[in-house]
Amino acid sequence: MPLALLAGVGELIPVIGPIIGAIPALAVALFQSPWQFWAMLAFAVVIQQIENLVLVPRLMGTQLHVSPLGIFIAFTIGASLLGIVGAMPAAPLAAVAQLVLNEVYIGRRERRQDTSRAGAIATTEVIEEEERQKERANAAKEKT
Repeated sequence: MPLALLAGVGELIPVIGPIIGAIPALAVALFQSPWQFWAMLAFAVVIQQIENLVLVPRLMGTQLHVSPLGIFIAFTIGASLLGIVGAMPAAPLAAVAQLVLNEVYIGRRERRQDTSRAGAIATTEVIEEEERQKERANAAKEKT
């Protein structure tokens, strides 16, 4: 039970906490038998990989409205550039980058009334206006 509490507290610290939380359990397993040490190490690695590659990107993506792949790529870039220090702010920075791109790039396209490439769902009013413009253009061609 105390080992589980230490592992749980370790999970509160981003990136490096689970590693620190697993060390006491690995030490106890090593004193029991080498087989238990290797089994515990394999279990800790598998659980950590599932958490880092599946669970965290999905939860962060849901909360920050960024795709899980975007979160995973942000973590990878942050960790490769600055290590643990770069991985910790990676998800919030990905959310900020997505917000800036949405406001600058997609917003500019929507202001131009270019809904075919705007990256957003067009409203019925916009679609009806586009149809009216096409009908006017066709009527003008028929008159000439």
